[in-house]
This record gives sequence, C-alpha cells and structure tokens, in this order.
Amino acid sequence: MDNSHEKNMRAKLRNEFPSKLTGEVIKNFKGIVMRILSNCLPKNLEIEEINTRLNDLTYNMQNLLIFSRIDEGTRYIENDLIAIINSSIKTAKHIVEDILNASTIITDEEMKMEYYNMMNSNYLIGMEIYKNRHDFFYKIIRQIAINQDVKPSGVKRKSSAVLNSLIMLTESKDCSRLQRAWDIITKHGEALAILSQEGMEESNMDKLGLSKDDIYSLYLFTKADFNSVMSISELMYNLVSIEDSSKSVHSLTNFVHKEIVKLLLSNPGNNLSERKRRNILKSRLKDILGLKRAFIMNGYQDAINNVCNTYGIDISNFETNVVQKYLEAVKKQLYAVSGHDIDIDISNMLKTVDEKPALALETTDDTGASPANEQKNTRKIKDYKSYDVRMPAKKSWTSTIFTIFLIIFIVVLLIASSMYILRPTEAKILSSNSIAFMENLLFMTKHEMSAIYLKGAQIYEKHIPKRIKLPKQIWKRW
Repeated sequence: MDNSHEKNMRAKLRNEFPSKLTGEVIKNFKGIVMRILSNCLPKNLEIEEINTRLNDLTYNMQNLLIFSRIDEGTRYIENDLIAIINSSIKTAKHIVEDILNASTIITDEEMKMEYYNMMNSNYLIGMEIYKNRHDFFYKIIRQIAINQDVKPSGVKRKSSAVLNSLIMLTESKDCSRLQRAWDIITKHGEALAILSQEGMEESNMDKLGLSKDDIYSLYLFTKADFNSVMSISELMYNLVSIEDSSKSVHSLTNFVHKEIVKLLLSNPGNNLSERKRRNILKSRLKDILGLKRAFIMNGYQDAINNVCNTYGIDISNFETNVVQKYLEAVKKQLYAVSGHDIDIDISNMLKTVDEKPALALETTDDTGASPANEQKNTRKIKDYKSYDVRMPAKKSWTSTIFTIFLIIFIVVLLIASSMYILRPTEAKILSSNSIAFMENLLFMTKHEMSAIYLKGAQIYEKHIPKRIKLPKQIWKRW
C-alpha cells in the first residue's frame, strides 16, 4: 500500500479496535480485517498500474493471501498486520509480472489479450476464496436476494431441489447457473461485499455488472449444500484433460491455473527463483499454444453417475446444461488463445447401453424458474441424443471391485490359517493386518472409491500402449 492507503488502513483499524490491536486475541478478527480492507483498498485501486486485464486475478490473489496468512486467535499488533497486507500485495504483483513475462512468447496482440483473460479467470483461486469465505458469501447473497425479491419459494436449503435448480441454464442460455455463479465469484471475490450496502443495492449491482438473474444463480449456489457444490464443481472443472509435451496427463484447469495457486500459497522458504517461475509459466503456455487435442478421461462417465446419484441430481440435465456448456466454453477459449480449433475427444463418454430414466426432482414447479419469469416450470428433460452422449445404465462398479478385494481377503486368510501351525506368530500378524485392511475398505466413501477409479483410469490411459489396450467392452465390464 502507498502511504495514504496505509494511513487510512491504520485509522480504520484503530477505530474498530480502540487500544486493542496491541497483542490481544480478537473474536472474528479475520472477517473484520477483510471488511476494513475492502473499504480501504477497493478493487482496482492498487493494481491498475500493472495490467487491467489481470485485475480480478490480482485482487483475488492478494485477498486470499491476506486471509490465509492471518491466523484466527493469534495475537497481532498493528505493525504486524500492516506488514502481512503489504507483503501479500507485493507477492500478488510479482506473480502478475511473471504472467506478463510469459506472455512475451505470443506475438499476436489479440491472442495475448485472450491469454490474459484465461489467466484472469482462475477458478482454483475462486474455489479457495469460496472455501474460506463461504459464510461471508452466504450472508451477503441471502440479504441481496431478499431485497431484490429473487428468493424462490419451495426450495429448502441443502436439498437436492436446490442442486437441480442450480444445474439449469441461466436466462441467457449461455451456461448453467452453477458455472455462472463461479464466474461471478471468481471475477469479483471480496468485492461482492458492496452488495450489502443498504439503499445502494441496485447501483452496486450495476457497478459489478450483475442482473437479478445473476443474483438468483448466486442465491441457489450459496443455498446448496457446500460439499455437494464442491463435488459437482470439481467434476465440471476436471472434465477436460490434455497431454503436455512430456506426455504427462493433466486436467486442463489444473494445467492452466494450478501453478499460480502453488506459487501463491507455497511456503516462503520454498519459493522458486523468478527465473524458474517464469520458465514454468512459459513452458505451460507453449504447450497450450501447441495443443492439438483434448479429451475426457476413461471412467469419467461413471464418476458423473456416481456423484449425481449420491446427491439426487438429474444426470441428463447435468450432462446437457453443465457438461455440454462447459465443453463449449473450453473449446471457445482454447481457440481464442491458440488460434486454431482443438478437438475435444468425448469418446470415453459415449455409451451403447440403454437409456436410464431421469431421477425424480424433489422440487416444486417454480424452483427451477428464473425470478423474472414466475410461470410454472414446464421444462422437459433434453434428449441425450442431441449431443451424442447416451445415458449409461446404473452399474455398481464399486461392487465389482469390492468382490475382487473380498476374494483376495479370503485367499490371504486361507494362507494365514495354513501357516498357523508352523509359524503361529507370523500368521496372527498377517491375519490382523488383513482384517484392518478390509475394515478400511468397508468404510471407504463413494468419493474415495471414485477417486481411486479415476486414478486407475489415468494410469491406464498414460502407460498402456494403444496396441495392447483392452477392448473397451472388456475394460468397461471390469
């Protein structure tokens, strides 16, 4: 911060904590500091001098750093807090400078601007902010939704009805409400705090470029169960995978954005040199510019089915509104940055099994409708054939895996029993270890089983040569 902003910050702190910011523990200290910071250091104030195309990223990075570096319950004095804020702003600026340096390998100015847009929309940082500030967003969005009369009736908090409304399309039909909510949080972050200013709701909505339909999407987003939102969001953002120049497989979102998160949140003692940081970003950008193909990993359809069935989400609507729209957005963005069409191979999602009926929605007629249109919701489920993705039959691959492990367990017990007469001590140890292993397996969550399945699919995709890969029918059946 420059001197004037720092003086303002100190004055606000002293006003909020008169004679207290001298080493005492203060309740809700982090939240209070972030509120003061948003007033003293609003968006665009400190970062216009760097690059306006990266304003959102810079603002979100500095706020995430400040929030993560302040430990709730730790005693701080004023100078310590100001030092944390200044250090966080400095780190965010350095990372933006690294991005600008990496962009020098792009000669076309329009493509360079598109690269900035892609880096500016760092959804992983948006997710980190939402994880840390979930209650903050919920309170603000709930209040603005009530004030703007966009609160729907018949929707219970944390119900499957909320999730099924969240995966519907926005009024513009450009994307799902889920994706739109993430776009807004990633773009504005802490700046959404201005929506809580009484009497200025509409003018502040205009400042942020938000409509009532956007508020409705945010309302559904914050009203849904946190864990279920994160699960379906991770499914969406990890949907598309790529191979880098070394033939390693990454999700596209992680490949583009995760390095920034690592640079931002790494231990200061493990910081890379400026040269190494910039070389990493340049290498990743070169891979993006030379990208010819993207794909969906083996096993992803099963992961979608598993998550949707777990949370009571209509699979057909999820694929049509979330998956398809996200694929369209990715394809458009990759074209803008690289200058050529990139094929996204969805063959791993193509199924030949019978269509399953859609899940029944636990909702009233008006829950999926926009607040601007209060007609009863008469949407019909879109035919899966319209985008060449067929609904797979519900199939318990977890049961198959469990059966395999059960057989192994029985064999181990038989061996242990046969050893018992000759070496009873060793046999007892082997038996107890086997029982502990099966107990862990029995209590493994569906989320963990899904993660194991996807990891195995990634190893299979990367390491097994195409000429010796199992036929798809055999792999699917296994």
